[in-house]
Amino acid sequence: MSMILRSTSRALARTPATTGTRLAHFENKVDHTIPGGISRKSFRIKFLVYTLTGGIVVPVTGWLYPIAKAENGGSL
Repeated sequence: MSMILRSTSRALARTPATTGTRLAHFENKVDHTIPGGISRKSFRIKFLVYTLTGGIVVPVTGWLYPIAKAENGGSL
């Protein structure tokens, strides 16, 4: 039994130090981070379309619809 305890204690004492490993590599270049590229004009258009539709309209509708439905007695 002492042999088992001695070997496990040595193994635990000798755990190697973990070295820092990278999960991904990113280049710090302007306009080269997205595969296929994207221009500033197209990004602004896509951002505005998303913000005005999915970013504002959907949450506000999801917030106001139940309130309006409750005020009308469950029928809208």
